[in-house]
Amino acid sequence: MPPKKEVEQETTVTVRNFWRSRRRVIYAAAWTLLFCIAVADLGLVSQQLHRGGNDIENYGNMMFKHILGIHLFSIILIFLMCIGHFYAPLGRKCYSLDRLRYETEISL
Repeated sequence: MPPKKEVEQETTVTVRNFWRSRRRVIYAAAWTLLFCIAVADLGLVSQQLHRGGNDIENYGNMMFKHILGIHLFSIILIFLMCIGHFYAPLGRKCYSLDRLRYETEISL
């Protein structure tokens, strides 16, 4: 029995360019701006909480401390959304459908 011939498979590497559309550039700029604002806001809130400590007497009233806690929670939520949105498949499906529609219009 003759030895089997190995079939060489050609692999093509495609490099996708992130900066090819204006929408992606605006999206990246908006994400960077939101992330930077959240970092700065976290610094301000943590400074206020650090300065006031855990005693209510160090704050103007209890409502101010409560608002700082809610603000801290919202900043943590923004961080989770900023980091986790990369794994959400929401934009990919719309983009692939738009690209498919665009490619079919060109081929017609």
